[in-house]
Amino acid sequence: FINSITGRDYPLIMGTTIVLATLIVVMNLVSDIMYKIVDPRITLE
Repeated sequence: FINSITGRDYPLIMGTTIVLATLIVVMNLVSDIMYKIVDPRITLE
């Protein structure tokens, strides 16, 4: 990944950024759902 930055391989940089951003959003959603399951007092709005 570092070589792609120094070599200005923009498609690889963009692809990696999109995959990491999607992974973060999905993990955040999963953690919210798991928190709702663990603590039933929490309501999803």
